[in-house]
This record gives sequence, structure tokens and C-alpha cells, in this order.
Amino acid sequence: MEVCVSFDSALLDGYGLWKYHKCIQEPDISPRAYLSKRRCYLDPAKKRTNRSKKIYDLWLRHRNMKTHSTPPTPSNSEWLTRKRLIDSMLKASGWKVAPYVEGRPLTAQHRYAIEEYPTVAGPADYALCANGQIIGIVEAKKLTLGPQNVLSQAERYSRGLEKPGLRFGEYGVPFLYSTNGEVIWHHDIRYALNRSRQITRFHTPEALGERLNRDFDEALRHLYTLPNNNARLRPYQREANDAIEKAISERKRAMLVAMATGTGKTFTLVNEIYRLMKSGVAKRILFLVDRRSLAAQAVRAFASFDADHGLKFDKVYEMYSQRFQKEDFGEEEKFDPKMLPSSYLLSPKPGNAFEAPE
Repeated sequence: MEVCVSFDSALLDGYGLWKYHKCIQEPDISPRAYLSKRRCYLDPAKKRTNRSKKIYDLWLRHRNMKTHSTPPTPSNSEWLTRKRLIDSMLKASGWKVAPYVEGRPLTAQHRYAIEEYPTVAGPADYALCANGQIIGIVEAKKLTLGPQNVLSQAERYSRGLEKPGLRFGEYGVPFLYSTNGEVIWHHDIRYALNRSRQITRFHTPEALGERLNRDFDEALRHLYTLPNNNARLRPYQREANDAIEKAISERKRAMLVAMATGTGKTFTLVNEIYRLMKSGVAKRILFLVDRRSLAAQAVRAFASFDADHGLKFDKVYEMYSQRFQKEDFGEEEKFDPKMLPSSYLLSPKPGNAFEAPE
């Protein structure tokens, strides 16, 4: 008797057996018994009879044939990609990976990545839950597939979430991800101008919470109301600041400001950083240069910049630098280096706001 000949097409498609039904034979097991028992034998806690053991063994054979008898690897199995790669990536970012349990409240699943979370559009591979709300969707693919083009699937799950705690237009989940275990693509769908981009790791629950609680549009409005009237600022430097802020308002993430030697590039950027920090558009800024002497120059520029109420920049905002040596500064210059605390990088808090020339 050829068992699979009598199976319905949905079952064959679901287990990937339609190509193999002519070669699968099991004279002791009827299709009806296979179908009626398929839920039972997947539960290892249930005691199996000899008959159900045969059914379970047959299911294993069927499942393994999905890879054309090739041993499953992350390259040809999405499930293995998730278990061997993606789960560990989520855990490294502070998420607890757990299966979906019907009836379990979201308030009991803080910092959880819930597997196979149900939506109207089908189950999402992972739903990121924090503070009783689903705030992220992760779409997983096997290692050999590029994840960028499957962000649209995460968008469907975001739209199909039932009774979402958040709402952003047609979407119920703001932060979307797609990954194949090596590359991660991310899209924040709260703002129409936001573009999807590649990131190196998943955001932590704290990072998503901080982003969710920030009103970026309000911060931009505050930025535009700040007068850009520093007495030392030259007209072309003000134009450079205006161009940077316009690009930020358009959600651009990479900008190149080209200025000739001696035209005050460092001061232009110090002034811009002050405006971004004061308005709340930016909270943490890395000022990176390629030589120690330039880093020392940047420290001097920040320390001499007039900020609020006659105070210098480094007295208004926390400022940290690399490990300098005294000879990096002039003989008459004050040498007061502040090293960035490791906790600011390893365990950042939402309230941390600082600038770090490096």
C-alpha cells in the first residue's frame, strides 16, 4: 500500500512529500491512522504504543525527505538556521526565546522573543515582547537566502497583528527585522521617510524601549526653533549646519560635509553637535578622527565652545575621550582627560547622554 497516494494535497504540500509519494510505503500504517495520530506523536511527553512509534518513525522519514535525503544544515533548513544561529543572536541581545503559549499574557513575557506568534497573515517567526506589548517582528530565512527582500513578510505580520497595543497607521508593530543568521535587515516603519538598513545585531529591549519613547518629530521641531547665532559662526558654516539638519529631517543616515583646510570644520561640527544634543535629536555622539593630534584638537574645541549660560560644552554635557598623553597638548593647555566608563558601552542606560571624541 502506498500511504501518500491517499493523502490530501494540503498535507503533501505542508510536509513537502508530493514529489516522493510513489516511493513511500508502509503496509502497517493506514493514512487515516497517520492523520489522526500526527498531533499525538509530536508530543514526546505522551506514551507511545508500538503502533504510534511506527507512525512517529514514518513522520521522521517524511520530514527528512524534504531536503532530498541531504543532511539538514542551516544552508538548507530554516528551522536549523533559527535554532543554531538566530536564537543565539537574540539571546546575546537580551531576549529570551520561548514558544508561543495560547492564553499566556504578554505582561508575563517581558524581554521575550516569542516563536510562531499568531497573526491574521500567519504565524510570525519571532515576536519581540517588552512591557506587555509586541514591539518587534523578526522574519527568519535559511542561510542561503538574502534577508533584505523578505522584510515585506514582516510588514504583513505587523499589519495582521490582532489587538495590537500600538498603532502606527496600518501597522501594529513598529520595529521589523529579517535575517538569515548572518545578515540582519531592520526597518522602523513609524515614519514614512525611514529606510530599511543593515545592522550588525538585534537591538536590546532597552534600546527599543528608548526609541519607542522618543518623539523624533518633536525633537526636530525643537531643533528648528533653536537660533543658530553663535558669534564665531561664519555664514558658510551656518549653511553647512542647515544642510546637515535638512538631511537629518529627511531621515538620511550618511552625510558628507566637504570644507577646505582652515575654514573651521571642527568648529562647524562642534556647533552642530551642540544643537543636536540641546534639541534632543541626538543623545550620544562619537566624534572619530584618524590621528591622536586631531582628537586632542577636538577635545580643545569642545572645551572652549560656549554653550548654555556662559558654561563650556564639557560642563553642560558629559564628554569622554581616548587615553591621551600629556605631550598631546601644549605646555600651557589644561590636561584633564576623562575616559569613557565601560558601563556606558556594555550596559547603557536611557538617560546617558554624552559626546566622545576618538
